[in-house]
Amino acid sequence: MDIMGALAIASQTIKVAKDLRDIERDVDSASYKAKTAELYTGLADLKIALSDAREELHERDAMIEASGRDRDLEVWRGLPSMSER
Repeated sequence: MDIMGALAIASQTIKVAKDLRDIERDVDSASYKAKTAELYTGLADLKIALSDAREELHERDAMIEASGRDRDLEVWRGLPSMSER
């Protein structure tokens, strides 16, 4: 999942948390429990989405670093760079 997906989940989870404040525990206990469960689910989804986004960013960083090393190696060997080929 990308960062935008994680932000969408975060937004939904924040809305659920705000909804929880509006529910009176004594009056509507079932609604409160349902919203609390929804909040926990949203937080778990958010944690997974952010972890996936972090992994994706690390992979991109590694690709960028590797491409830089390849370019440096080509220059060191005196080979034309990929853009010159």
